Amino acid sequence: MSDKKRVHFRAAFYNTEQGSGVGIERYEPGKPVKITYIASVYFDEGLSSREAVKFIMSHVEKLIGEDEEAMIRLQRRYNLPNWNKVLIRKVENPVRLTEAYNLANDALQRKSTITEEI
Repeated sequence: MSDKKRVHFRAAFYNTEQGSGVGIERYEPGKPVKITYIASVYFDEGLSSREAVKFIMSHVEKLIGEDEEAMIRLQRRYNLPNWNKVLIRKVENPVRLTEAYNLANDALQRKSTITEEI
């Protein structure tokens, strides 16, 4: 990673036989943490973990500017190479992913996708 402005994300996903839900939130670290974007994304087919993480990386990459790079926190480290401006890190405290998991679960319950700048 370089000296570009770092943008922070947390993400989670649920895979079921009925489909997959992905939750992504962009946040500004601090006390309190400020959420600036949410995505609750539904797929009517089940995604593999690898497919879900690739989707997350691709989605996040579209949200950052040329002068920015992304740090995504996930439940665990996945054996995928880091993309040009996107880095994945394992979250130390899984409780911090609660809202991302809620967004993923909401997508499954709703069977639709919602994204919002906050």
